[in-house]
Amino acid sequence: MKIAVYQSGSDAVIDKPTRIACLAQRARETRDAGADLIIAPEMYLTGYNIGREQILQQSERLSGESLSAVADMARDIGIAIVVGFGELGEDGRNYNACALFDKTGKRRLLHRKIQLFGDLDRTCFAPGNNMPLVIDWNGIKVAMLICYDVEFPELVRSIALKGCDLLLVPTAQMAPFDRIAEMMVPVR
Repeated sequence: MKIAVYQSGSDAVIDKPTRIACLAQRARETRDAGADLIIAPEMYLTGYNIGREQILQQSERLSGESLSAVADMARDIGIAIVVGFGELGEDGRNYNACALFDKTGKRRLLHRKIQLFGDLDRTCFAPGNNMPLVIDWNGIKVAMLICYDVEFPELVRSIALKGCDLLLVPTAQMAPFDRIAEMMVPVR
């Protein structure tokens, strides 16, 4: 499996249609380069550090327009996509979430961030309360975490004990936390 990682840059662009169009362009480019999967960052559809009001305003249900557009994109382009977004749960709470859509556009995995990092996360989101699922996807056991979740060994251990081969971890990491991706993630 060939995986492409999409590093999208600044949160200055908070327009979802623009973000979706940029993701579609990168998805086409990476598919044409032979990728089977493209991973967008944590909170890609809304932006991450855009303020509580913007996040709450832009969060949407799983059946919302943006996720439907990503599902259609995966199907139309023929590439699997992991995307981060603000989810308005059926319980009325906001979650920092990510979803894996296969190349047919079917949502295969949903993960809500369990370990919230700092005031930004804690003032905007409720913690996810389900242990990550491990699914069989194209003959590979796959699971997802989000950013700070991976820093907690017991979460990763529980996934490993379920036979996970590939752990997908979209993040919104930046300096000075790059050591997490460089030093901690490889040992998880």
